[in-house]
Amino acid sequence: MATKQDGINKLTSYLFHHQEKNVAIPLITGKKQPVKGAAYKGGSWTWQDFKACSDNLMRKGDTFDIGILARSLLVLDADNSEMMEFLEATFPVLRTVPMETTAKGAHYFILRSLLCDQLGLYDKAKCF
Repeated sequence: MATKQDGINKLTSYLFHHQEKNVAIPLITGKKQPVKGAAYKGGSWTWQDFKACSDNLMRKGDTFDIGILARSLLVLDADNSEMMEFLEATFPVLRTVPMETTAKGAHYFILRSLLCDQLGLYDKAKCF
């Protein structure tokens, strides 16, 4: 059976090799808050920072979750199964994109387009 660390390794490897603009950042387990030492300002967090921080945490035996500094990704967060059904019915393409099941619903990962910038679409909560 795959472990949480296997999932972290798979995700970070994929991002590093295929979506290098989107950098992983260690989060406090169960929270959406960077671990101590993983603070970033102005988008200066890099893959070298991630490696140094995560290696240090693993060396100490600390557990952590992973967040993504989504620079060229949109992450669509559906907080329940009803929202998932609505979004997938409204936007059938969501059935084909990478998706992560969460405790309450799902995260859909979509590449940002230049049109997003032109329309001013950035990270926003509670859009629906």
